[in-house]
Amino acid sequence: MVLTVVIVNYNVKYFLEQCLRSVFSATKGIDSEVFVVDNCSSDGSVEWIKSQFPEVILIENQVNVGFSKANNQAIRLAKGEWVLLLNPDTIVPENCFDEILRYCQGQPKLGGLGVKMLDGSGVYLPESKRGLPTPEVAVYKMTGLAKLFPKHPRFGAYYHGNLSEQQPQKIEVLAGAFMWMRKSVLDEIGLLDETYFMYGEDIDLSHRIRLAGYENHYFPLTPIIHYKGESTRKESYGYVKAFYGAMIIFAKRYFSRGQAFFLSTILYPAIIAKAIWAYLSHRIQKSLLPIFDFSLLWALFYFLEGYWERNIKEMDGVRYPDVFLFGFVPAYILVWLLSMYLSGGYDRPFQPWKLLRGLAIGATVTLAAYGLLDESFRFSRGMLLVGALIGAIGLIGFRWILIRIGLGQWKIESQTDLRTVMIGTELEVERVLGLLQKSNSSIRYLGFIHPNLENIGLGNFSKLPKIASDLQLEQIIFCGSCLSNEQIIQSMEKLKRGYLFKIVPKDSSFIIGSQSVETPGVLYSKEFNLAYFSPSNQRNKRILDLLFCFVFLISFPYFLFSKNRFSLFSNLFSVLLGKKSWVGVPIPNPGKSKNFVLNYADSSLDAIEIALRNEYLRHWNSKMDIKRMLREFQHC
Repeated sequence: MVLTVVIVNYNVKYFLEQCLRSVFSATKGIDSEVFVVDNCSSDGSVEWIKSQFPEVILIENQVNVGFSKANNQAIRLAKGEWVLLLNPDTIVPENCFDEILRYCQGQPKLGGLGVKMLDGSGVYLPESKRGLPTPEVAVYKMTGLAKLFPKHPRFGAYYHGNLSEQQPQKIEVLAGAFMWMRKSVLDEIGLLDETYFMYGEDIDLSHRIRLAGYENHYFPLTPIIHYKGESTRKESYGYVKAFYGAMIIFAKRYFSRGQAFFLSTILYPAIIAKAIWAYLSHRIQKSLLPIFDFSLLWALFYFLEGYWERNIKEMDGVRYPDVFLFGFVPAYILVWLLSMYLSGGYDRPFQPWKLLRGLAIGATVTLAAYGLLDESFRFSRGMLLVGALIGAIGLIGFRWILIRIGLGQWKIESQTDLRTVMIGTELEVERVLGLLQKSNSSIRYLGFIHPNLENIGLGNFSKLPKIASDLQLEQIIFCGSCLSNEQIIQSMEKLKRGYLFKIVPKDSSFIIGSQSVETPGVLYSKEFNLAYFSPSNQRNKRILDLLFCFVFLISFPYFLFSKNRFSLFSNLFSVLLGKKSWVGVPIPNPGKSKNFVLNYADSSLDAIEIALRNEYLRHWNSKMDIKRMLREFQHC
């Protein structure tokens, strides 16, 4: 047998489908076998693989054993002369394996090979070719010098930044997303080191290949797509610890004691500092706008108070005490900001009417509360009303400035309302438009490009660059049933930055894509974009979770005398921190899922569980969570 392909899967069923389709297209005419090692997925991957791809050799793990161990399970059974470790969030072109096999025939010392990888926007991924993370290189990576000087032969050594992206050449480290290796070399040097649960195992294996006298090559002539849906969020402590902790394990194993000590001394405190900074910066970014809004509104009241004293209340000799500006005004503003938040004023994309609605409701509440105050605390109803009106102008103006200076995350228009063309036959394009309509995904559809014919639609596929430029396109959707993976990847690479790309796999009911290297793939499907995922419902659900936490806190003694009650109460802090929700369902998309305490769709029958899960996603409301919680209390 010539080739063994190994794919480790964990809850990425929709990406895996497109990956497997591309793999089977690329292995036509090649004596091959395909393994999928499932690490205890909860999205129905196992049953789906059995029904849709019976030719796949499936290994079902009952727990997530990690990347290294899962790959080793399949490699030990491999019969191929070559072994390919492939991520499930990848798409390979039809000619990929043939081209690599031809290249390998002239490279007797080749032990491993990596390819050129593009992200979901068609942009080159620098980890396609990497250097050995020596202590010096690791410091450059950790301090950010590698990012500041990516092409420098010294500072950019982590990604071989000084080497051409277009030419085949020797490199030091292969990327774990696509590791093509000679099976006889693996038999000689051993398999992946299972000490590494996530990250680092590809560096370790690449280094052992070179230590044994073999070569690692970079082969850019058949680029692949890697959506790079990280298994760990990059702002989390877990990601930072796993990524840089792998460097420490590697250093202790292969470098001198002095080098390893130096690297550990630097990295251990740096891991903690970087993780704290990543966590805080993420939280600060989320709270920055409300802080600016509070400051802006308070400043407006500060100047308004002076104007009111000098011009409106001058005849009455009124002077407002400090408690008004430093006590009551902040209280008013906090009520307004809370009302804006609940009204969707902080949702993305920004919609002015939601902000104005929230501010109006907040102002109404504060004016109503004003009438209940003692006479000595009723400073000025007129100033309160004028402050709200001026505040509305100020807040809208502030957001207009953010948009004008080019902060892309502040856009009034919907990110889904993009100038879009589709590439495919008229019949397939109509099917995709129907799919988008069912999933409530709006686009500004400008027409379609036929893959072959000239006088149908907007023109021929060969004219895509000119059509994209003339129509000022923002999004291009490829119909996978009408185009080869090779054509799609070549088009993405040719057009590069400035466009969002989506792919509709053949006979599928979903669309896959990715906005950038930093974000997981985006899925449009009738299973997503539902009531559960709307920003307002997500906000309401979070508020409901916090209300339940409050109930648990004030009734703490009740939970001490029952094991079942206490097990529920023990999740309190996880919910408070936002790591869990009290009620939820398994969601087949790791980018949108959140851990939950109670499964709304809990049932011993698969069909019933699926029906309940769909009901929860399509029609979520607070009553569903309340009923599920009350049902659990009855069992306690």
